[in-house]
Amino acid sequence: VPAGSSIPGWNVKLGDKAQQSVQFDVNHPEGKVFTMTSSTRKDEMSLISPAVMVIPGKKMQFTALFRKNNSFSGNVATAISAIRKNAGRDELIDPLETKAPNQIRSAKWIMAKHTFGIPANVVSIRLHIRGAFTGEVLVRNITLENRE
Repeated sequence: VPAGSSIPGWNVKLGDKAQQSVQFDVNHPEGKVFTMTSSTRKDEMSLISPAVMVIPGKKMQFTALFRKNNSFSGNVATAISAIRKNAGRDELIDPLETKAPNQIRSAKWIMAKHTFGIPANVVSIRLHIRGAFTGEVLVRNITLENRE
């Protein structure tokens, strides 16, 4: 998938279009799965969700399941960016929150799960799956939910 392309509402950013790719497979044996592949660690790649309107003071939670292949080397994480109104201007906070996968699940899946509060003046957030790595990582069951 080329950089800037959409995958079911998501944007893809590749640091190196020749050495990185993202695929979305609705027929994968594990369900709907993003496959992120990279042969360079020097450039970050990311999947970015559509903007979600939020209310300051509320709590939200994100989760995502990751499965790295045996040759995976580097880092991958779930992150939240935010747009905050500041004197009438939009200000990007990136990252607002970040969480690497650390909860072991079955079949070599690892979960990233984090609950966070929406700061004052934040009007929208986006969920990112980002990393700088070599190898392949599968990502599925991505959620972003209200917790109150």
